[in-house]
Amino acid sequence: MSGATSIKQRPAAGRSAGPKAILAAACAGLIAAAAFALLPLAVSVAIIVVGCICFLAAARPAAAFVFVAAGLPCYHLAASEVLPGLKLTSLEFVSAFLLLGLMIPRPERLAPRLKELPAQFWLLLGMLIWAAASIAMSPLGQERIVNAIKPFSAVLIFWFLTFTFARKPAAAPRLLIALIGGIVFAQAIGLPEAVTRTPMRGGRTVYVAEQRGGQMVPLQEVRITGLMGEPNFYAYGSVVALPICLAGLLGRRRKWAWAAAAAPSAAALVLSYSRAAFLAVIAGAVWVVLRAPRGRLVALLMLVAALLIGAIVAPEAYIRRVTGVSTLRSDPSVQWRVDAWRAAVQAVHDYPMFGVGAGNITRITPRGLYAHNSYLEVAAELGIPGLLAFLAIFALSLRDAFRFSAQTKGSSRFMMIGLQAALVATAVFWFFASMFGHKMAWFLMATASASALRATRQAPDAAAPHDNSVLTKITKSN
Repeated sequence: MSGATSIKQRPAAGRSAGPKAILAAACAGLIAAAAFALLPLAVSVAIIVVGCICFLAAARPAAAFVFVAAGLPCYHLAASEVLPGLKLTSLEFVSAFLLLGLMIPRPERLAPRLKELPAQFWLLLGMLIWAAASIAMSPLGQERIVNAIKPFSAVLIFWFLTFTFARKPAAAPRLLIALIGGIVFAQAIGLPEAVTRTPMRGGRTVYVAEQRGGQMVPLQEVRITGLMGEPNFYAYGSVVALPICLAGLLGRRRKWAWAAAAAPSAAALVLSYSRAAFLAVIAGAVWVVLRAPRGRLVALLMLVAALLIGAIVAPEAYIRRVTGVSTLRSDPSVQWRVDAWRAAVQAVHDYPMFGVGAGNITRITPRGLYAHNSYLEVAAELGIPGLLAFLAIFALSLRDAFRFSAQTKGSSRFMMIGLQAALVATAVFWFFASMFGHKMAWFLMATASASALRATRQAPDAAAPHDNSVLTKITKSN
């Protein structure tokens, strides 16, 4: 009788929830309409996505993180100042809600236990502590301590969240696919502005500059900005997406989908006019060719064909920018980077233990620029110990990607080879860009670590039936 009563009560509960759902949807629609009417298009999209994920995070954190992976390319757009001098991006607000969702008592335990956390977590925690020590020992001092510590704490929290949700069975491929889908969506939305030279509503136009007669002259070509807000962010999206798409094309499933995803990402790579991204994508593609268990010749032919097609259809300014090695010495943008590198190297030489302090890189470089090199920037701010921890985290993550791909077969193995290639491409891109705090790279590393943890768990379980059968045979024979 109690079961029948509960069954009869369900339709009534559904009817009572209807008006509330309609009212909530109406309110959400009004907020979305106001955001689109009053704010720039890119920022309004980011705010709406963040609101939906924060709402979902309280009820289904695991499902919410799939949307987090898809929205990674544009979470940095909506940022607000919560404390004097401290700006939090929309992704950091989402991370806070996801942490609250994990802390809410649930039937299943979502958060990993301390013994499950790999060395990367403790190295990141060590970097956070070392960043605080570098501020205390800084010869330059630090006015905004909270703002200087924020990148390290944000990376640690986001790595923990990614590791938490990626360690579930079949979660890593799903999250990677969501990431590629988000990158391609953001790039496809931004491509028309670079082609038509018309910025998105509320956006800005970034023209391509070229060295002519001893000075930089803006051309009519426009660099893509769009939903990601910065040409280099678009470039890094292609650095991640294209090697994974190439590996996916070698698998047996969804080849058409990988080809469709690679097309806008390749176009965004060209329209970003980033030389560093071009080198990084080539490195990632070569890695796929070398590591693929089959189809290496096919991968090589696809890479050569893509280069030939790009040379034919790419704008002339992009071809000159990528192939103009002889003009690098006279290029002011290159000279600014070289001067920043020299200043960072000098800081490491003068303060090898604690560096100049977290967040102080712009106080030692000419023109107040970032180092445009993630490795030198970490070394200059945190000293040699901070750089060693940074390199160890990356090396361990790449090892984890190797470990998982060796124990998988079929399309999942190609997916993990693509993850390896994306990490290698990231390592190359980091030589020319200051992107330590970019969450997409830490998403890749934490996904690799979670996949390796799952692989080590499955190995003993797979061996258990065999051991039991042997013991059973011995028992029977005796």
